[in-house]
Amino acid sequence: TLTPDEKGASQLGVAALADGRVAVWWSGETSRMWIVGNDSAPRETKLDLPLQTAPVRLAEGYVLPLPGRLRLQPRGTTGTAVQEWTAPVQASEAPAWRGLLPVDDTTFVALDATGRMMQGRYQSNPKPHLAEVGKWEAGAAVDLAPQLAGDQGVIAASNGTVFAIDLSSLEPTGQFSLPRPASRSPVVAGTGKSPGTRSDW
Repeated sequence: TLTPDEKGASQLGVAALADGRVAVWWSGETSRMWIVGNDSAPRETKLDLPLQTAPVRLAEGYVLPLPGRLRLQPRGTTGTAVQEWTAPVQASEAPAWRGLLPVDDTTFVALDATGRMMQGRYQSNPKPHLAEVGKWEAGAAVDLAPQLAGDQGVIAASNGTVFAIDLSSLEPTGQFSLPRPASRSPVVAGTGKSPGTRSDW
């Protein structure tokens, strides 16, 4: 049984990860995270900043979406420190993260509230760090988490446009407009064919 602080249940987040594990995080005064699987006991990680959405797993560890930055938490207790990715310095507060999706063992994408999706990658040279290696813009704000559909991401923007994005190339593979903006994240059924046009959905 996991026992985060007893009050403020709204600060508790739970999400299923692509590898079958479950991430649980608490964004209270003492932020922390647990990764739950059937291969070992849950491991607790104390955080100096609150998670804004679920982490994503790479071969080297878990990428944590923290305010204005992305941090790689090594899977073991003796992992090498990895330089985190930080948002460019700007006058306003960095936009919140809406969701992270895995691409492969070293690569992921991270979508923020402005509709900007960055492709990040763990690189070991010249020293271990998270690097931005690509980006894509939805052209509208995003309020909902993206969803994984095979090797694609499905994104519902606040203007009613739904995109399917190839996560490796960051190229759109399909889109259509809803009569009104979605109120919940898309639910993906099947992962084989690209959504394509509205008639394919």
